[in-house]
Amino acid sequence: MSCTNSPNGDFNHCCQEHDAYYEDGSISRWDADAKFFKCIIKANDRTTVNQLWHTVIVAPLYWSAVRLFGWLNINIERLGEETHD
Repeated sequence: MSCTNSPNGDFNHCCQEHDAYYEDGSISRWDADAKFFKCIIKANDRTTVNQLWHTVIVAPLYWSAVRLFGWLNINIERLGEETHD
């Protein structure tokens, strides 16, 4: 999926990693979403404006989206394993 139909500029690798966690179930959904948030914050060119943009706008927006709608895409066999939702 990799942030399907979403602008993901310089953090597509974060989307791919997040999707892989959802698919393989190696970590909980909560942990996958937390890693996704942190990855987006780190994925920029380190200019002050870009860092602020990723920290204040992009990461919280995408994290909120995966928390609200991620259950639609998680491996269905893992649904019974969730403990943080």
